[in-house]
Amino acid sequence: IMEKGMELPVLLITQGVLFPEAKIKVPIRSKNNLAMLDRFVLNRSIASKTLILVAYRTETEKKVYDVGTVAMIEQVSCFSSSTFTQYTLHIVGVSRAKILDYALPVSRVKQIYSTGEVPEENEMELYEIVKKFTQSLNRDESITLSNAMRHKIPERHVDEVADLVASFIPRLGYEKQLEFLATVDVPTRVEAVMEWCKKHLESNPPRPPRSMSPPQGISLVDLRENGRRRGRMIRNNNEEPQSPIEKLASKLEAANLPDDVRDRVMEDLNRVKSSGGNGQESSMLLNYLEFVADLPWSTMTKDDVDIKKARQLLDDSHEGMENVKKRVLEYMAVRSLRDEGSDKAMAGPILCFAGPPGVGKTSVARAIAQSLGRKFERISLGGIRDEADIRGHRRTYIGAMPGRLLQAIRRAKTRNPVILLDEVDKLFSGVHGSPSAALLEVLDPEQNGAFMDHYLNLPFDLSQVIFIATANDLSTIDGPLSDRLEIIEMSGYSTPEKIRIAQKHVLPSQLETHGVCPDYIRLPPEGLQHLVSGYTREAGVRQLARQIASLCRHAALSIAEAVNSNSQADCLPDFSLPIVYDREKIGDVLGPATFGDRSLDLVDRLKSGFRPGMVFGLAWTPYGGELMLIEGVASNTKSKDGKGRVMMTGKLGEVLKESVDVARSWINANAERLGVESLLSKDIHVHLPAGAVGKDGPSAGCALVTSLFSLASGRLVRSDTALTGEVSLTGLVLPVGGIKEKVLGAHRTGIRRLLLPEANRQDASQIEQSIKDELEIHFVRDLDEVLQKMMTPSSFVLSKL
Repeated sequence: IMEKGMELPVLLITQGVLFPEAKIKVPIRSKNNLAMLDRFVLNRSIASKTLILVAYRTETEKKVYDVGTVAMIEQVSCFSSSTFTQYTLHIVGVSRAKILDYALPVSRVKQIYSTGEVPEENEMELYEIVKKFTQSLNRDESITLSNAMRHKIPERHVDEVADLVASFIPRLGYEKQLEFLATVDVPTRVEAVMEWCKKHLESNPPRPPRSMSPPQGISLVDLRENGRRRGRMIRNNNEEPQSPIEKLASKLEAANLPDDVRDRVMEDLNRVKSSGGNGQESSMLLNYLEFVADLPWSTMTKDDVDIKKARQLLDDSHEGMENVKKRVLEYMAVRSLRDEGSDKAMAGPILCFAGPPGVGKTSVARAIAQSLGRKFERISLGGIRDEADIRGHRRTYIGAMPGRLLQAIRRAKTRNPVILLDEVDKLFSGVHGSPSAALLEVLDPEQNGAFMDHYLNLPFDLSQVIFIATANDLSTIDGPLSDRLEIIEMSGYSTPEKIRIAQKHVLPSQLETHGVCPDYIRLPPEGLQHLVSGYTREAGVRQLARQIASLCRHAALSIAEAVNSNSQADCLPDFSLPIVYDREKIGDVLGPATFGDRSLDLVDRLKSGFRPGMVFGLAWTPYGGELMLIEGVASNTKSKDGKGRVMMTGKLGEVLKESVDVARSWINANAERLGVESLLSKDIHVHLPAGAVGKDGPSAGCALVTSLFSLASGRLVRSDTALTGEVSLTGLVLPVGGIKEKVLGAHRTGIRRLLLPEANRQDASQIEQSIKDELEIHFVRDLDEVLQKMMTPSSFVLSKL
């Protein structure tokens, strides 16, 4: 059966590996393991002798290892008190297994058979080493291992002996244990066990057998006297524990400091020794030297660049973003091919992921670190106003501290980590200097080879560090700092992309976070579509994750009420598993939809109440594209009070106010040709709602011209159309930025007809084809073409086109 594949319930653990023939005790704490125990073990008449699959979750890749252990339950122990109940499984390993199809709570596995034969001389060497290794263990472990191997060694079960001994080796890393479990070749496993035992015996020699009687010719009185004499000799020879200064000197020697740094550090150490460690200056120097000793002056991690693995990691963790993935893979390919022995080769671009919140900027940076096999550290720069946060404080100040960069390197314990400079666009200049200016030296490959932190006051090499920055709004980054960054724009997600992200990533993650078994909840495609379109209108997926988390909490509460009830009468009458969250169920849990098909939706109300002077424009924000309403009102044409004044409200910026002036001037200059009255005799009021939010930029030029023309002609603008584009004084439509975000924002709000500048046709080609199929996009070159397409069909006829 195991050769063809077999389905087994899954016990998921994150530390400690069960080898065949070995035994462990596993406390059951997580929700998934409790669900497995309740469903497949406790409800059976014979709880023991049940076969299960022990699966292992890796810490670095955050996924389940593809090799597990088929184990048999020997005993289920339970400890119960008034506050909680604790179950513990006593299991024994049966065989290795390849996980063919991982799922919770049941996975399909196939047994793995060992291969290869060990020469007889190697077997005998293994048995001798195992005997010495057994004697080096403590008494309980030694007895347990001896009893377990009593019937193995005479029968020459060398593969079983290797597995059994590996389970007793102390301080064996989790990754090494998983690698040993996945090893099929028996000679390789035997060699690994022999090597581990030898390393253990070097620091823990076998204990000689204890004798209750003294050697011949020596009395117990003599032994006691010799012990006292030896104790006095140790005290007289100053064999006492090292002082803090001596320990610090040993750490500095082991730090492998560069030659130009060693001399200066030793001078400070000698000053501490001469003062005996007393005094305020000595205390400050001790803290400083401790920091110097903790820095990784020569420790580096070796890059393990696997492009295929990196591509798979990016595809599994991020949906869409093909251009971003392509640039990241190119970046990693260059690092894998260039000559790392050359200093010039190490200088590379500083990537900066720019886009709205929630699109995966930080997770892409973390994926780069995982693909390279480097340590990852994140530095949040949001709101920093003090240069000392980057460069550190000088040691002359009380409470001086090193900068955040060196603190991150100290935590990473390596000289070449991946450091994420998060929210680099939110640095501000204050009375204590400019943090963005302090970053110039850090991000310049020509200068950061000898970075000088004010606290350290010693040159530290940052050239091996990979810096990655993130930003929401590129306009707030200083020019010199922006020049050092290679900008990679990450736009928002479309509705189909959000649905795929929710199915592949968000829903499984939230189920695991809230302890809900995947078998207990169902979110059909129509329900997920309603959740995305009716309850979220954002560029990223954070709000979508919050809504799915609300559904998971509702499911957890329903299950808990049903399970913990004392009688059937207390159970929910309509409770059944799985809980299906269709359109109606989502409305009951989350309430009425905020967006989508609601009749009271703002956009629908505006469409039904369109008046002359109203038009939909498209705006770009750091949080994604948005639909922007522009309203214009003119004074009565029969009134003699009009003096051509213009009032602008809505917290408009200077550029946007100038766009209003340009639009008004173009209408007045072309009034006769267009067949409308001039606006010189009218008082105009232009307003952009959401007056508490600042607005600026030239991309509203086309929309402003359309609004003013609607006022001058008294005609309506098409309410199903939105547009964007800058205008010149002669009527040309100029390109603007953020096309993809603006198109996605219009699509989210239900607008299906758009006018874009002809010069932005290439930018529109990057939009997903499924989105473009639902839109009617027109590209325009001048304002005459804009007015033709924006006004209602019977609005006007241009006289001179």
